[in-house]
Amino acid sequence: MLLPIATLLLSGCATAGGSCDLLPLKTYSQTYRNRLADEVAAAPAGAAWPTAVSDYVALRDAVRACRGGK
Repeated sequence: MLLPIATLLLSGCATAGGSCDLLPLKTYSQTYRNRLADEVAAAPAGAAWPTAVSDYVALRDAVRACRGGK
């Protein structure tokens, strides 16, 4: 669900005048990212939320790519 939304939002980056700088990214500490990874790994089989987290990671990666790696 999030990936199609991300694609729509980021499609503006490919057009003239598009700017990914309007899409803020929260910064998470390494400790927090480690905790999140542990919780995702420990999620029960078939849990829905790890997929949403993965989609969010893909969105963040796409925003960074749109910004030229910033």
